[in-house]
Amino acid sequence: MPTAPSEIRAITHLSVPVWHVVCDGVGNQQKPDIDLYDLLMQLEKTHPLGSRLLACACRGVALDRLDSVLQHGIDVWPTDHPIFVADWDKALEYGDWPKLLLLLHHDQLRPTWHEVSATLDPGELNELRKTHPHQLVSTDGSKLWLTRFDPDAPQAGTDYEAAYGRYIPGNPFDALAAVLIFAPASWQL
Repeated sequence: MPTAPSEIRAITHLSVPVWHVVCDGVGNQQKPDIDLYDLLMQLEKTHPLGSRLLACACRGVALDRLDSVLQHGIDVWPTDHPIFVADWDKALEYGDWPKLLLLLHHDQLRPTWHEVSATLDPGELNELRKTHPHQLVSTDGSKLWLTRFDPDAPQAGTDYEAAYGRYIPGNPFDALAAVLIFAPASWQL
């Protein structure tokens, strides 16, 4: 049975909605057994954004990234650097304990990769390389995998990149819908 947070505390003086989800006694801290759907439905009772957060992509990161998120709208620098996002269940697997769950608007995210034919017009290829500068070639040479990841990165050109690799091309605060802080009651901002 999923763990029920004992309390949800709104932190209202920040530019985006931030909630401290009190999680004392969480058994598995690497992947806490929290029913985020129920949690967001609880939030909907006090904040109109609650149910819309269900449609967001999620990114789990360590709590020590909170300052960067509040300052820049995302935990990476530069802010258009590749990130991994997923549904909330997968995202809760990432980040240490205590952790942050960043909720991001899908329409503000772009894939870190673009697969094209090796015979693509050179002009079109050069245009794509402006946002996806690194290139991997398929084994048979018929396809090019253009990526924002360094070609030596273990995720570059993989199914993992295809499923979860994204970046924020614009203002990261437009992408950031909300932040959930999963921490014990003793944690303070």
